[in-house]
Amino acid sequence: MQIGLISATELEIEPLLQMLKVQWQVPVLGSFQRGPHTIFPLVTGIGSTSMAFALARFPSAKFLDLAIHLSVSGSFRPDLTNGSLVEVTSECWGDLGAEDADGGMLDAFQLGLQDPNRQPYTNGRIAKMKATPPSLLPEVHGLTVQCVTGTETRRKCLHDKFGADVESMEGMGFFYAARMMDLPFLSIRSISNQVGARDKSKWDLDLAVSALSSYVYEYLLRALPL
Repeated sequence: MQIGLISATELEIEPLLQMLKVQWQVPVLGSFQRGPHTIFPLVTGIGSTSMAFALARFPSAKFLDLAIHLSVSGSFRPDLTNGSLVEVTSECWGDLGAEDADGGMLDAFQLGLQDPNRQPYTNGRIAKMKATPPSLLPEVHGLTVQCVTGTETRRKCLHDKFGADVESMEGMGFFYAARMMDLPFLSIRSISNQVGARDKSKWDLDLAVSALSSYVYEYLLRALPL
């Protein structure tokens, strides 16, 4: 099986790569092998544009049996605390459109600029479609923004409109590229903070990245039996 491990930053994937180096062979620089399985890591850079372009241009993409997106996210839900793990099964844009006179958000579909049901969209969202080895994690809906939310007013506006559970900067780029390339995929997130007033003292990136790396490593062992 050929697996792609896709991340926007080295921070989010480096601990997992260190785990793989211990138990997996490195036949060529930039890949890991264990029995019949090969893993190809890819760090794309931040933002949906970088994510989609890098995945589409990734030389190994056409051979992948599964693409796994690893990311930390902010949570709109208080029950999803720092270090919580989820699988995002659908994504939507949070800031693609126009700001209304009352401060509300008009998305590109409301503006008539895009068909909400044109491939790969369904009702304005992009959903995971192909079956994959189950993550056994809570399934949630994602929201993708170019500018991370930093106020309670903005948080309420986005949550009221889109009803998403988690926020990221790359989710839609990954979902869009994977669906257009017809790749089976998973998007695994670990919560680093609550969405709202920006207060980095309440963030825990170390916990989120550690939980993410440990989970994905165990997932690979379970999904890729020898």
